[in-house]
Amino acid sequence: MLYNIPPEKRYFYIHNKEYALKLFQEKLNGLKDFSYSQIGSLTVYNKSQIYRLSVTLKEKDINSILVHGLTNKPSNNSPSNKEIGFIKNFKNKYAISQFQNIYHEDVI
Repeated sequence: MLYNIPPEKRYFYIHNKEYALKLFQEKLNGLKDFSYSQIGSLTVYNKSQIYRLSVTLKEKDINSILVHGLTNKPSNNSPSNKEIGFIKNFKNKYAISQFQNIYHEDVI
């Protein structure tokens, strides 16, 4: 849908999950009579995405849906506190010149 819209008008048709959820909430409350397709055309989501959001909306409120699931959680690549402590202790034990000597002996 979005690729048929001229570039100068695309900023009006951005993916707006909050707007889509509010429209569906109004549909559930009986304030508006929208179909999934109509909500999708207003928010540039397709019908299946709107249906998936509606199922989630029945389980959670809008604010909890809008917050990403990994917010305030460490990344998978981040080192543990034990690893950080080991590196700090290792760094304090040896001087930089010792690392240079080890590098020259092993690599060069």
